[in-house]
Amino acid sequence: MRQSYDYFIQWHLTDRCNLACRHCYQQGVGYIEMPTGQILSFMDDHRDMLDGWASDYDLDVTGSYQFTGGEPLLRDDIFDILDAARAANFKTFLMTNGTMIDAAVAERLAHTGVEAVQISLEGIPSTHDYIRGSGSFARTAEGFRALAEADVDATANVTLSRKNVDQIEKVTRLAAEVGAKRIGFGRLVPEGRGLDMINEMLSADELAEAFNLIKSLRVDGIAAITRDPLSCSINDDPDPYSCGSTAVAGCAAGLSGVTILPDGTVMPCRRLNIAIGNINETPLREIWATNPILEDLRDKSAYTGKCGDCDSWDVCRGCRAIAYAASLTAGTPDYLSDDPQCLKARIPTP
Repeated sequence: MRQSYDYFIQWHLTDRCNLACRHCYQQGVGYIEMPTGQILSFMDDHRDMLDGWASDYDLDVTGSYQFTGGEPLLRDDIFDILDAARAANFKTFLMTNGTMIDAAVAERLAHTGVEAVQISLEGIPSTHDYIRGSGSFARTAEGFRALAEADVDATANVTLSRKNVDQIEKVTRLAAEVGAKRIGFGRLVPEGRGLDMINEMLSADELAEAFNLIKSLRVDGIAAITRDPLSCSINDDPDPYSCGSTAVAGCAAGLSGVTILPDGTVMPCRRLNIAIGNINETPLREIWATNPILEDLRDKSAYTGKCGDCDSWDVCRGCRAIAYAASLTAGTPDYLSDDPQCLKARIPTP
């Protein structure tokens, strides 16, 4: 039986945005955007890479794109890009703030065959507007409703902090009311504008309580989930796929995909602000196979602190972006350092 493997690219097509969210991790560099033709040409190279892996390693390889920004709907060619990716047999997802989605945009998205649209939702209306700007909640809610009318699958995404951790059940019910089918919960990364919210980061105990609530939450019409690497620490049973020193799950950096910035710069993850190449200069297959930072991310022996000794390393590895951002603020930059919110590390070793 052939092993299956999905490889994703999260493509930040633009840094332009119509909002200025308080917790945004982006640096506001103002990257030059790759033109449409260059993007479509890369998709051909990407398809060749996946087909090569399938042939060389006897794998069933699938590919997907998560198109985002900035605000991806600010690009005039966004529907051409979505159409082309779908035509090339890639699964497509759109990550947006939702404020630019009306009935016409939702119908156009439906025609592209997009698998799902992820929209950020930060809490009850007043909290959402505090984080994302006055009046943004009403426009975001209309975006959700337009997608539901067009029968486009929508997911809400919440960035957890002390500003909204007490609203988990309320925001889940709110997401269901506006038409979301799923709601995901992630963590605040203290970089970019988000650095000003570093004191709003949850402690490990607060995070554990939040994850347990999410795990137990049952609301009609919507599934509440978290794919945070640390959530493995609250599982009732050991992971059946645990492979010791071979990473099989958890943090995606170096394992199951990359981020591409507007100008073609490649990063292990958009929130892990370290460039590892550029697709306009080096083939992605070469970057993926030979970059030393990616090699470190896959090597348990390279990790420092408790992460390198943890028996959950293969299914967790912490969030490398949060580990790196925290180490930067401490003046000791290290993308292989401990995740400061680790749930297991808070428990004293017997």
